[in-house]
Amino acid sequence: MAKSTTATETTKDFTGPINDEALARHVAEIERLQDDRAKISAAIAATYKNARSAGFNAKLLRRIVAERRLDPDTRAEQYATLHRYRRSLGMLADLPLGQAAMKAAGAGDDDPVFASLAGARPKAAADNTREWPRKTFVEQPVGGKRRRGRPRKNGAAQADLPPAA
Repeated sequence: MAKSTTATETTKDFTGPINDEALARHVAEIERLQDDRAKISAAIAATYKNARSAGFNAKLLRRIVAERRLDPDTRAEQYATLHRYRRSLGMLADLPLGQAAMKAAGAGDDDPVFASLAGARPKAAADNTREWPRKTFVEQPVGGKRRRGRPRKNGAAQADLPPAA
């Protein structure tokens, strides 16, 4: 017969017997599963490391794996939303394939994205006073010298700083 202890002997909140053997089995099963999870996590990390050493971008691989785990309907909805966002930001319009895709989707020359490519700005909506960006996403500068820390007030020069030790 299984050894049992009444809960009133150990705690005041719970009353009733505790099956010590069942508790020990559950704890042992949880510990075994946690060990398995640690081994699987290590194997996944090693696989990403191998992929990185083979020249693949591990961050993008993680995104692909996450997308493949999604329900096909959810994935299609996310792709459509992402495409709409990119289209509205002009991220697809300056490429020949993007222009062809937008024309095939029914976007005309009066579309705000095409108007920005031609150098003209679209008319602002009545409730939106923000101007259309002057450059598309692809035309934005990339890189350049990045400065560390907070920006200096009043344009203080580097010569004003004490020498580095």
